[in-house]
Amino acid sequence: MQNKSSLECAVEAAARLDQVLARQGKIRAPSLPLHNTIKPWEIFSSEFKINDLPSNARDVLTKGITREEISSFSGTKITLKGQLLTPGQPKANNQKPLYLFIQGPNKQSIDLAIERINNLVQEISQRANNSLMTANMSQPPPQYINLVQNMQGIVSFN
Repeated sequence: MQNKSSLECAVEAAARLDQVLARQGKIRAPSLPLHNTIKPWEIFSSEFKINDLPSNARDVLTKGITREEISSFSGTKITLKGQLLTPGQPKANNQKPLYLFIQGPNKQSIDLAIERINNLVQEISQRANNSLMTANMSQPPPQYINLVQNMQGIVSFN
C-alpha cells in the first residue's frame, strides 16, 4: 500500500463525492477536472539565481506582482527563496543566496519563465544604461563648464 498525502486523499474524496452527487442529479459533472492532475513527481523545477544581479533588477524580480506576471505568462509557479548575501558575507547554516524557485508542468514552461526573467533583466539593465547616458549627456564636460562660467561673468578659482 502506498502512502498518500492528506491533500491527495482530500482530492480523491472530493472527486468521489462529486460523482455521487452528479449521479443523483444534485450537481452537474464538470467537463474538465477541477483539481490539478499533475502528480508531484511530474513537476519540473529550476533555480534562477538573483542574488548577484544589479539591485534594480533584483528589486523588480523580488516583487510579487512581477513573479505573478511571469507565472501567468509561462504557466509556472515562482517562489522567492534564499537570503540576500552581500559580497564577503559568510554563509551560516547552509544558507543559499537569493534565488527564484521555478516549478512547472513541463520543461517548456520552465524555459519560458527563464526566458521572460532574462528579458526583464536585460530591459532593466538597458533602461539603467540609457538613464545613465542621459544624465551624463546633460552635464557638459568639465573644460566647458569653466568656459561657460567665464562667459557668464562667473569667475572660477580652480
